[in-house]
Amino acid sequence: MGLSLALTTWASLLAVASAQFKCSLPAGDICAYENATTYAADNAPNCTTSGLQAFVNNLPGLNGATLSVPYAFYVDSNETLDEFTDYIGASTFTTDIPPVCAFRVNGTNEQGATWGLGALLLTHFNGSIMMAAPDSGLSWGVASAGLRYAFATFAPTPVTTSQTTFQLIRTPQSHPHYTQSSRTRSSANAIPKTRLTDSIISNPQGCFFHPEALACSSNKTSNCLTAPKLDTLHKIYNDWTTFDQDLIYPGAWFGSEPTWNTTFGNQHSKSWYIENILGFKNLTAQDLTYKLIAEADARNPAHANAYDFDLSPFFNRGGKFFHWHGMSDSVVPPGSSVYYHHKATYAALEKGIDIDQHYQLYLIPGLEHCTGTPTCMSALWYLAGPYQAGNFFNFTPANVVDNYVHDSFLTLISWVEGGHAPSYMVTTNFEDNADPTTLLHNRKICP
Repeated sequence: MGLSLALTTWASLLAVASAQFKCSLPAGDICAYENATTYAADNAPNCTTSGLQAFVNNLPGLNGATLSVPYAFYVDSNETLDEFTDYIGASTFTTDIPPVCAFRVNGTNEQGATWGLGALLLTHFNGSIMMAAPDSGLSWGVASAGLRYAFATFAPTPVTTSQTTFQLIRTPQSHPHYTQSSRTRSSANAIPKTRLTDSIISNPQGCFFHPEALACSSNKTSNCLTAPKLDTLHKIYNDWTTFDQDLIYPGAWFGSEPTWNTTFGNQHSKSWYIENILGFKNLTAQDLTYKLIAEADARNPAHANAYDFDLSPFFNRGGKFFHWHGMSDSVVPPGSSVYYHHKATYAALEKGIDIDQHYQLYLIPGLEHCTGTPTCMSALWYLAGPYQAGNFFNFTPANVVDNYVHDSFLTLISWVEGGHAPSYMVTTNFEDNADPTTLLHNRKICP
């Protein structure tokens, strides 16, 4: 209810221009922001808490839900931008943006469920909504980076019931099964199958990892893993399944170890969703059972799990699915995207649909969770778009090539508006990630 109402509210707030954005360039060319048709929000409410509150009070289809607007800022200068970011505590926010109305809507439905929705609405926009993928809620950094495309941004999180319980599997730090990421760097144990060797694990699933090399012995008692810790390591790398081998959640891939300390086993940071959304209080890793997972899936709060793999209605409306995932991601293992793509492919085949014309998955070697790369790899991870730019920078790097093979969001715009299906992407890295103004390398990535 909360998410559906949020989408309805956002669509209503954007429905201040009657025309739809259309590409005016030849098929295959890019409709960049400066070349696209935009529309003035002539009928928009005043960018004040009172003006927006009056607007949301009259929205249709609320079904007993109540909405409130706690704050609103009209941002048209560096000074007003600083006031807004200081107020909301945004650590990243793109500078040098066009004038925008920035506000938040909070909602409560008849059952008492609550949710929040943030918005950045331009005075001139392209009439469309941009769907980004923050872990939960709205990322102000992503939304602000999306302003250069004249879109607004929000997103749900998929497969939340399995993801949040999987991250407890490593157990608390005080437990004998707890492992430290510094002791489980599989990079050194990945045997290259070709003559090309570098620090990047380009095919994690093809690595031959020998965990016994890390085992403690009578002659090796430090910087090693005991038998219980090796057992935990095995569970992290392997898919989490039932006794009948039904998949609960995919395991981590080789090369994701540098971020394990922030991903697994920290009970306090991983239990919020489980305790407050699912209602399982004081849950520990030892309490995880198949029965509990089944109950979590049955509850599926807000219907957040992405279990409907039939995308034909979306495809039939002209929708395109451009999907990328980092191979070194430990927060959401890339196997989850591979699993979803396989299931969506099977569902499309049953409907006689060529999935490659509508949905492409790109796996990025060395990319961690959405942004960044392990220092031991220095992989080519950057493919632009508002999400990476919004989380990594307060600006768009000046020397990044601005076209549909270097910018993932321009890829999607070109595919939808120009009919130009991508055949590859180009990822880059920087000479200094702290000062991302000089490109170091380029790499072609195929779906």
